[in-house]
This record gives sequence, C-alpha cells and structure tokens, in this order.
Amino acid sequence: YDSKNYKEALYYQFKADSFLNINPVAKNDSWKAERADSKNNIGIYYDALGNPDSAISYFTKAIIYHSDSIKALNVKLATYFSNLSESLADLRYWTESNQAAETLSNDKNDKFSISYLQLVYNALAENKPLKARQYLEEIKPYLTPKWECKDFLYSSILANQLDIPVETLNKAREAIISYRNLYGNQHQNIAESHALAFEAWMKIPNYDSALVHIKKGMEVTRLNHSLATARYHDYVKREGYYYYTVSDYQ
Repeated sequence: YDSKNYKEALYYQFKADSFLNINPVAKNDSWKAERADSKNNIGIYYDALGNPDSAISYFTKAIIYHSDSIKALNVKLATYFSNLSESLADLRYWTESNQAAETLSNDKNDKFSISYLQLVYNALAENKPLKARQYLEEIKPYLTPKWECKDFLYSSILANQLDIPVETLNKAREAIISYRNLYGNQHQNIAESHALAFEAWMKIPNYDSALVHIKKGMEVTRLNHSLATARYHDYVKREGYYYYTVSDYQ
C-alpha cells in the first residue's frame, strides 16, 4: 500500500481476511474487532483503486463487525464511519455522507474531529459556504496538528468560494507549510493548496506568481498521478487559463 501497489495490497488483505473468516478461533466474539479492522483495510484499498462502491460495502461491514463486539463509540469505530462518509462523498451521496459523519458529531473532541472536517468538505462541495464556516468554527478548539492541515486547506477553499483572494492565499500558504512539515513535499493536498494560491493570484491579479504556483501544483500531481489522469488535466486546464488571460494564445 505504501508503495502505491494497491492491487497487490488488496490481494494480500483478502488472503488475511479469508483466514479470519475460516479460522475457528477467529470466530470468537473477541476477534470480531480484528475482523472489523480487516474489512476496513479492504475498503481502504478499494478506495485507493478508485472503487468507492466496493469501499462503501466493506466500510459498512467493518462498522457492523465492530458494533457487534464493542458497543461503545471509540476511535476505531469513528474511523470506520469517517471512511464510509468519505466514500459516500466520492459518489456525491451528500445526504448519506453527512448522516455517517453526523453519527460522530455529538462528540466534540480531537479524536472525532475528522467527522467535522468531512462535513466541511461536503458543505464546500455542495456550495454551502456558511454551513462550512459553521463547522470549521465548531471544530477549531479540537484540532490536532494532523487535522490542522485540512483546516487550513478547507479555510482556503471557503475563502475562495467567498471571493476573498488574500485570505485564500494566506490559508493556502499555511496549508502548504503544515502538509510539508507533517508529510514531506509530495502530499497531494500541497498541490491542491498551490492550485488555490494560483486562483487567488489570478484574482488579485499577480500573474507571474499565479504561474509559479500552478507549475508547482502540476509537478506534485505529476509525481503522485500519471499524466493521463483527470486530476492532472485539471492543473493543465488552469495553466491554459493563465496563458489565455495573459493573451499568450500560442
């Protein structure tokens, strides 16, 4: 999985899962949490392979297995619900995604803050900036350094939707620094932050700075995805928009 060989990761996880399913010891109730974790991993690998339908199925199984063995809402169950919510959002099932995230939203603490961030993402995707701002304000006191990165990124997206380019730029810069400090230089959300900085500079306008940022975003995306992907093409289109704006038609 870390080497991005997701098909092989899925193959081995299925083998591991099959042992959990046939081993008499693993059928004991005390092993249900282990089986839930296995189902969650399968869902993660399906998600990485761009198959959210199958991911949703396995995240749901993980929740069922875990709930059968441990009734209390804990960090693992919160993770499974968050994964389910994210995959539902990938398929634009916003209502269902919100329902999964809201299962955790009564627990305002650092362990469950990821569910709030999913609600922010969904609100931004549905173009509901005021709702997104409300969720961001509610979760701010509980953010860990890991989730602060997303907070900066989503705050930048929010400012961009509200057409506040200076704030978009400032939050994008904070996101870039945060992701670099935690994950190095190749995290895809660094590219997304550069794309937001590009849009801000195009509005200010400072076209030279805009071009620098979109090229940095393209480079990170090229390293993370092939050139023949929709994600990379989104950056190419932005670069094309820059050249069109500065009248460089060739």
